[in-house]
Amino acid sequence: MKVSISLFILLLCNAYCNAQQTDVVTLKDGSIFKGIISEYVPDGKLIMVLSDGRSKELNSSDVQSLDDGSSKVFVSKEKGFYHGSTIGFLLGNGAYQNDVNFQYNMVNGYKWNNFYVGLGTGIETTRQQLLTPFYGDLMYQFSKGKTSPFVSVQVGRTVNFAHEETVQNYYADNFKSGNMAGLSFGIKNSFNSNLALIVSAGYRYYDLEGDYDNQWWNGQEWFTYPVETNTYLHRFNLKLGLLFN
Repeated sequence: MKVSISLFILLLCNAYCNAQQTDVVTLKDGSIFKGIISEYVPDGKLIMVLSDGRSKELNSSDVQSLDDGSSKVFVSKEKGFYHGSTIGFLLGNGAYQNDVNFQYNMVNGYKWNNFYVGLGTGIETTRQQLLTPFYGDLMYQFSKGKTSPFVSVQVGRTVNFAHEETVQNYYADNFKSGNMAGLSFGIKNSFNSNLALIVSAGYRYYDLEGDYDNQWWNGQEWFTYPVETNTYLHRFNLKLGLLFN
C-alpha cells in the first residue's frame, strides 16, 4: 500500500513538473539557456531562472530567439542597418497593348523600431525603355512578430541612361528622366532576426520627360526643331524579395 501511494505521488510530481513552462533562450553565439523567463525588455535585459534555480541576466540584443516550449517566438532587432533586394513586375497599359515589365530594386538603409528608412535604386523596363530609379524609401511594419504586415512609400527620380536623340516622332517614348512615386502593402515573414521574405503589391506612378527632333519641309528645305514630351504612366506593382538585417 505504501509503495502504491509513493508511486502515485511520484507520478503526480512528474506530471506537475512536465506541466510547468520551460523557456528556451538561444543566443546569437549559439548558447542555449533553459528555465523560466521572469523579465524581458526589448533592447534591454532578459532575466531567466534556470532549471537549477540560478538567476541569469542576459542582454536582449544578444538573443536570437525565444521558445516557450510550444512555439518559437521570433525576436526582431530594434535597430541597425538593413539591405533589401526585390524582383517583380509592373503591369499597365501600353501604347498598343498591355505592358508587363520587369523590375529589380535594392534598398539600403537603417531600421529603428518598426521603421525602415533607406535609399533605393535598380533597373525597370517601361514601354521598352530601360530606366534606373533613384528614390527614398520609407517602410513601416505593424508588429514585431515573425510575420507582420507593412506599408512602404517610395518617392524619387528615374533616369534613362540609354536615351538617344532621334528624328522619328513615333519614338516619343524615348524618355530622358522623370519623377516617380509608389505605395505598396505587403507581408514580411522572418526566418530569423537577420533574414526575412517580403511580398508586396502596390501602385507606381511615373511622370516622364523626353524629346525628339522633328523635321518640317517648307517646299525648299528641311527645318529641324525639338519637340518636348511628357508621359504619365500608372502601373500595378508586384514584388518578391529578401530583407537582410
